[in-house]
Amino acid sequence: MKKSELVFIPVPAFGHLTSTIELAKRLLDQDERLSITVLLIPPLGETDLGSYTKSLAASDARIRYTMIPPTNYLSQPPSAPMAFEKFASLFIESHKSHVERAVLELLSDDSTHLVGFVLDMFCCCMIDVANTFKVPSYVIFSSNTAFLGFLLHLPERNNNGEFNFNPSDPDSVIPCLRESCSCECAPRCCIR
Repeated sequence: MKKSELVFIPVPAFGHLTSTIELAKRLLDQDERLSITVLLIPPLGETDLGSYTKSLAASDARIRYTMIPPTNYLSQPPSAPMAFEKFASLFIESHKSHVERAVLELLSDDSTHLVGFVLDMFCCCMIDVANTFKVPSYVIFSSNTAFLGFLLHLPERNNNGEFNFNPSDPDSVIPCLRESCSCECAPRCCIR
């Protein structure tokens, strides 16, 4: 029987990887027809992520892990300084061709039926890869709901002319962190 294969792509960071693996485990607990492969982008620099990943792999044999080969992204230093967000985005994007090859290899097994990509919010550029395989992409937000609510509140704060946060500003109200919220985004960002 063909299993429905989901390909997960987390950012190479401990918190994102942990959240991704926990979601994968919960999905597998819900439906035995699922199969999950996690494509691991190598982190920049020396980290303990490799040993951490090995311990995760040993903890649940239902999930396959595939290391994506490193790219030569840092072989040419940037011509101008760039924000960390831009640097990280370009780093993840530099792995698109390797991710595509890894998925093609996964599909070479006739028992694999690819049904979608589950992407970390910082791996949205991989939606292009999912589109080449004509499967949907699902983006996961690996932080807590309070932080999501805060991010959803920032545009409203900006529209009201509140551009800066002052240290320990007691008048700074973030609706999703209040117990009862009356903001227009309710219940989308509010914790109840």
